[in-house]
Amino acid sequence: MVCSAAVALDWSDFDNRLGFVKNWSALGLALVLLVSVAGLRLGLHVPVLSELANPLLAEREKTYQLEKIADWLLSSKYREHQITFYHGAGPPSVTTDAIDRRHRAPSEAWLITAYLDDLRQGQGIAKGLIVSFGSEDIQNAKEIYRVQGKYAGEARVYVPAGDASVDMVALRRPGGKVFTAL
Repeated sequence: MVCSAAVALDWSDFDNRLGFVKNWSALGLALVLLVSVAGLRLGLHVPVLSELANPLLAEREKTYQLEKIADWLLSSKYREHQITFYHGAGPPSVTTDAIDRRHRAPSEAWLITAYLDDLRQGQGIAKGLIVSFGSEDIQNAKEIYRVQGKYAGEARVYVPAGDASVDMVALRRPGGKVFTAL
């Protein structure tokens, strides 16, 4: 795109400055970039790039973990249960986990509630399951499902122990209105 602008605007000085780039060096740079990206996609450690890419890969992996949890939930005996996240996914400007996102959920709970209610063709019951990310244990709860992860750790689903109930406030829209299916 820069090249198109340079040609259209007749930036001959800019074009002359790029004269040191020869065909072989451009090909070498493209090959190094291709091998580095392929290594990252294969899960290999690529110095510098791995440290930059791992947080993005972890966020992507948490999304896939949540998808697997939703699929499991809809085919399990817990089909009618709502889910909430142990750590929310609020805006980074108002959360305490904006930098260390290991345990942060990949979505807002009310969005997942809407999605699951649509797939269930009706609202789930108020009894809730708790989902945690980053291999986090939850006290006073029984683990009932887990999804392994390479970058983000395990995602785990818990049912509160005994008569403990889950705070369904997390299933409310911003502004406090209880979410209802569309």
